[in-house]
Amino acid sequence: NQFRGSSQSANKALTDAYKDIERMCESMGIGAIHKRAQTNFKKYDDKCREEKKGMKAVDAVIASCVYLACREEGHPRSMKEMCSFTSVTKKDLGKVFKQVQQRLQVNVGPLKASMLCTRFCSNLQVSHHVDVAAQEICRRAEQLNLTEGRVFTSIAGASIYMACQLKIGTVDHRTYEQISEWTGAAEATIKQTFRDLHTKRHQLVPENYASKDEIDRLPEQ
Repeated sequence: NQFRGSSQSANKALTDAYKDIERMCESMGIGAIHKRAQTNFKKYDDKCREEKKGMKAVDAVIASCVYLACREEGHPRSMKEMCSFTSVTKKDLGKVFKQVQQRLQVNVGPLKASMLCTRFCSNLQVSHHVDVAAQEICRRAEQLNLTEGRVFTSIAGASIYMACQLKIGTVDHRTYEQISEWTGAAEATIKQTFRDLHTKRHQLVPENYASKDEIDRLPEQ
């Protein structure tokens, strides 16, 4: 029976995709969101069938469904991070992610560097105080147009470094090397981004986080 054969083939494709999603989420350390990502994939697959269109670029669809689930479940990842766990390019992921959002009729809005700070700060084991300050530095940097053309992980990394530098001599101080390790951004990129932010440090650092004198003395390196 041809219909049954195509149905079995479709079920196998779905099962394989579910396994790939679970594997990807586990390798990213976000196993808890795999069900949400699988639901996204199933909805997208159903839409393709309704429209009688075959699914193209399955790997990119899988990555997009995981990326969307990360945003929906409050575990945002940057597209660059997503691409490090798959063979999909950033350009292809961006293109397919738009299609996934359109077909599922969802819009999570653009990712912001501040959304990545909490996870990075948790990995770096710094205080909540540093996390809140770093998020605010990211937000203010964006308002001052200091983030254009920059990768989100390097903006978050530089903001965390700035917050940590103001805590030299405390348990919250961290080096470029440590921040690079946990954000995935290159040390040199974080340094360059930090230098760009440093020129506006008085406008970036929250008033209740450090005194004017402490911000004045913030080293440029």
